[in-house]
Amino acid sequence: VVLVVRPQNIRLRIQSQVLWCASKVFGAIFGPTWSKGQGLSKESPQEVQLVEDNANILQTICYVIHYRNNNVPQSLTPKEIL
Repeated sequence: VVLVVRPQNIRLRIQSQVLWCASKVFGAIFGPTWSKGQGLSKESPQEVQLVEDNANILQTICYVIHYRNNNVPQSLTPKEIL
């Protein structure tokens, strides 16, 4: 899937299965009962609009759940961690 973070319009491509396992909310969104869970494919990824999220923090979360810890900033503020 592609997470489109507004208003910065940052696009993050991430495996839906990883999101599904890491988050109950995304697990529901990509489950069989929601439209976003239908027809998932690498060739034509679904886009999920995230209008209230911080793109930098979401990117860090994506790095962590994809085990790309070498891309995680060395220091985070308490607000960023929360």
